[in-house]
Amino acid sequence: MIEVGGNSSANSIYEAYIPEGYTKPGPNASNDERRKFIKSKYELQEFLKASLRITSGKDSSSSSSTQSNISGKILDTILTNSTQKEGMVEFIGLLKVKVVKGTNLAVRDMMTSDPYVVLTLGKQTVQSTVISSNLNPVWNEELMLSVPSNYGPVKL
Repeated sequence: MIEVGGNSSANSIYEAYIPEGYTKPGPNASNDERRKFIKSKYELQEFLKASLRITSGKDSSSSSSTQSNISGKILDTILTNSTQKEGMVEFIGLLKVKVVKGTNLAVRDMMTSDPYVVLTLGKQTVQSTVISSNLNPVWNEELMLSVPSNYGPVKL
C-alpha cells in the first residue's frame, strides 16, 4: 500500500475499470455484496488494467492460490471489522513505529528475560519478535497499524 501511495492511490489502480452501471458496495452493504466485490477486485482483478494483472509464468494454480490468499485475508479483515461496527471503517493513514533496541532492561524473573514490544491503537495490536534471554535486545523492526478516522491514544 505504501509503495502505491496509500488506499486512494491503490483504489485508483484496482478500481480503474469498474464497468459503467456497476456500483461499489457502500457502508450498509451486506457481507455477501462486499465479498463479491472484494473477490472481483483482488482475486479476479476484474477492474484492473489488463497489463497490470498478476499472473504466474509457472502455472495458473499457484497464481490463483496466491490471489485467493490475498483476497481471503482482505475479506477476513473487512468482515471482522464490519461485524464489530456498523459499516466499513475508513482509514486515514498508516502509523509506522521503528523498534530499534532496548538497553539494560529490567529482569522480569530470575530465570529468563524474553523482551518484546507491543503497539496498540484502538482494537489493533501488533507485536515485535520475542528476543530470548536478552536484556539488551536489538529488533530493527517496523511495526505498522492502520489509523482509523476516529483514533485514540497509541499504547506502547
